[in-house]
Amino acid sequence: MRLSGTPRNIVVVRALGALWLATGATLLAVGARQASEPIRTIAWPSTTGTVIDAQLLRRARPHGALFGLLGDSAATAQVRYRYTLDGVLFHSTRLSFRKMGLGSEREARAALTGYASGSEVRVYYDPSRPSNAVLEHGVSWLTVAVMVAGAVLVGVGSRWMRTRAPRVTGAALPSRA
Repeated sequence: MRLSGTPRNIVVVRALGALWLATGATLLAVGARQASEPIRTIAWPSTTGTVIDAQLLRRARPHGALFGLLGDSAATAQVRYRYTLDGVLFHSTRLSFRKMGLGSEREARAALTGYASGSEVRVYYDPSRPSNAVLEHGVSWLTVAVMVAGAVLVGVGSRWMRTRAPRVTGAALPSRA
């Protein structure tokens, strides 16, 4: 009985398959974690609210953030709004539970679209904790893309391991009598 292929090839094949499997599993786990709260918001009831104000906030990035490729500052959209449930007034600034990207000013400005001061908005709230609310519910396309990429890598890694893994060749193992 022997394994087909050289020992070096066997190690490379197994390492590559394991790398794809591990990377895919990690992406799936990250996507699932990012999606857990946004998925719950899909079933939340909604009410009407009013935008108090909407602004672009800038903050300094730590030095070396992604090797300086992201720039010196990050931007986020902040929308303050109010809504009333059963005669109780609530205030919030949570736009969404979705991850909003890398903090570019362009993304933040786009997120502010449609939230002018005094405008009426749809507010989705947690029925068990009505102070927990969002203006945008559901899962972002980025989270879905991360999960799809993870699933593809797990599939590729699994297939790779099944079709490229070393095979046992030679005489059959003796049976015990």
